Amino acid sequence: MAALTRDDYFEAALDVIAGEGVGALTIAKLCQRLDVTIGSFYHWWETEHAFHLVDQARIEPDPIARLALLKKLAAGLPHQAEVAIRSWSRSHPDAAAAQSRVDEARIAVVVETLRQLGLPPSRAKTLGVMAVGVLVGTQQLGRAGDNTLMRKVFDELEEWLAGAAGT
Repeated sequence: MAALTRDDYFEAALDVIAGEGVGALTIAKLCQRLDVTIGSFYHWWETEHAFHLVDQARIEPDPIARLALLKKLAAGLPHQAEVAIRSWSRSHPDAAAAQSRVDEARIAVVVETLRQLGLPPSRAKTLGVMAVGVLVGTQQLGRAGDNTLMRKVFDELEEWLAGAAGT
């Protein structure tokens, strides 16, 4: 079987919604339509979607430019989908494990960036956790659909992190 794409998942989701209504759309139903396991969905989400931000950021060698890139990538995330995945992770062990790996990778790229800017390891780790916490918290507060607010929050976060690094 060829690797599934975002469009494959999207089309299957639309089929479920069209045939059974939005309330019927679950990860289990989606996976059933695509003849894949729930675990394979979380693996796809983790590798094809969630780590994109981390992979793209690590390409940028300049830490100041990387902070700006992280802000841009974070603002462009599919925030509603991230809220849904995080919600599912509270009741499904595979989703929880995938979410944990994604969170840790996102924290790590912020920590690496702040370390390159000269922050000591413990402070960089604390600020990395706080930065990802701002992303998650803003999403969870129901602000995920407010792109203007999300950009403002990330603008402030970028300034805050750069200031903490003395740049």
